[in-house]
Amino acid sequence: MEGVITMNQTGEILLVDKDRVEANQISNILLNAGHYVSCVHTGLEAIENVKVSPPDLVLSDFGLPDFDGIHLTRSLKQINDDLYVVLMGEWPTIEFVKSAMMTGAYDVLTKPVKADALCSLVGSILVAKNLRLKKMDVRPDHTKVQEISNAVFDEQGLWVSPLPDGEYMIGIAIQGWIDSGKLVYITPPEVGKEVRKGDTLFELVSCEGKAGKIHRMLSPMNGVVTEVNEDILSELARAVCSGSCSPSPWLTPVLKIKPSK
Repeated sequence: MEGVITMNQTGEILLVDKDRVEANQISNILLNAGHYVSCVHTGLEAIENVKVSPPDLVLSDFGLPDFDGIHLTRSLKQINDDLYVVLMGEWPTIEFVKSAMMTGAYDVLTKPVKADALCSLVGSILVAKNLRLKKMDVRPDHTKVQEISNAVFDEQGLWVSPLPDGEYMIGIAIQGWIDSGKLVYITPPEVGKEVRKGDTLFELVSCEGKAGKIHRMLSPMNGVVTEVNEDILSELARAVCSGSCSPSPWLTPVLKIKPSK
């Protein structure tokens, strides 16, 4: 249909991975999805490639022989600030994810990379790029668009990002909890609930100890809950039941708040 942008778009992807076996596996996933893939094995090669011909996306391991992920992201963004950079690696910490996002990375994937997660993320980026929504997060169903480039992180690991309509998106680096094998489920607030700064906003329930443990995530602001991301709740339930990782990105939105005094 004319004027309709779908997720089935072809992109030019620069893959940077020191492990040639993993690089071949990831490259095959992307090639099978219809993308064009160039592969290099060092940060310096990636920088030279971007200088000559910027791709739609740089997908890089964060433990290269000559660059770490933060340094490489910073260097690439200095060349082209509009470039999408996604980092990947085994067991990234929440602190690393915070630093990566603040440096300009679009997202972080946990290795071994799941094909569905990778293809969904790449599709989201291509839709965002073609819609000229610079550094915007477009969910795989392309129905929700949330700006996260200016997200602020707090000490709990929550991130808060202002939306164009004056509301705030609040989320958490959920993949880290899932990968740890401890997260059981999230108890969200009800839509319409009024919260004050410091109140319990939602709870993460883990399987730590005999009776489990509740981690209370405190509200960073006063306001009213206007929307809850039901998709991530169902995805999380499926991931826990199947024993697999959720396909959600690290910066997973949980809810929206309309601020009040």
